[in-house]
Amino acid sequence: MFGSGVRKKLKPFIDRYTRTAFKPILAPGHGAADGSRFNGTPFLVGGEPWPACQLCQKPMPLFLQLNLKQLPEPYDKKFGVGVLQLFYCVKDHDFSQTEDWAAFDHKTKLVRVVAPDAQGAIAAPRDVGLLAKPQSIVDWERFEEALNTEEAERYGLKTIWDRSNPLKVRTRFVCEALDIDTGFLSTADEKDVFDRILAPKFGDKLGGWPGWVQGVEYPSCTRCGVAMDLVFQIDSNDHVPFMFGDVGCGHITQCPDHKDVVTFAWACH
Repeated sequence: MFGSGVRKKLKPFIDRYTRTAFKPILAPGHGAADGSRFNGTPFLVGGEPWPACQLCQKPMPLFLQLNLKQLPEPYDKKFGVGVLQLFYCVKDHDFSQTEDWAAFDHKTKLVRVVAPDAQGAIAAPRDVGLLAKPQSIVDWERFEEALNTEEAERYGLKTIWDRSNPLKVRTRFVCEALDIDTGFLSTADEKDVFDRILAPKFGDKLGGWPGWVQGVEYPSCTRCGVAMDLVFQIDSNDHVPFMFGDVGCGHITQCPDHKDVVTFAWACH
């Protein structure tokens, strides 16, 4: 990954702040009742009703189900135990009634962790307004990624802009703690940084760094106020045939201390 030029200069910072992420590997079908999957019918406990939208009262499609104790390292213990589920209503709702993109507006969605010892089974199929075949997650493809330039600022990598020539704005990255100074970059190196080096992947993935569409937007835990961690990223029309606004990208997040505090939010272009 690191040869010469800007990549080599940024290597100490990237080595320190690289995170492991995983792309899901799928097989058709539901798999185990409490197994990990996209779409299809959920694991419901003790005959409970299929979760419904608070506005239209219709059952909401299951977007994602994750068995937290079956995740790969380093996430096999990070998010606790149980079965995490995301239900999301795909009907058009009046924005005066809900801000469905917002983290804690749960009128048209449900994010929850079902207890690990719950007794239940796959629910009977329902008409949930989303024609999507179930895909079980049977394995994970590991990759490493770095944070984006906006988040990098929080960890000490400053972005310095030279706007003295409005026709050719130049960019430089400096991290005093790691003795990094890239100098002002060429157009090609600048593109490499923003598009490939400091650029978390979009698409559906477990862990890693969020692919932010508009800016860094970690929700704060409603119980303790701490910034929540990324559990899973769900992108428009990847494994779930649904678009969030204008090609948006969504994130399931969790409080690092209160494992039952989970939510889902998205942003679009």
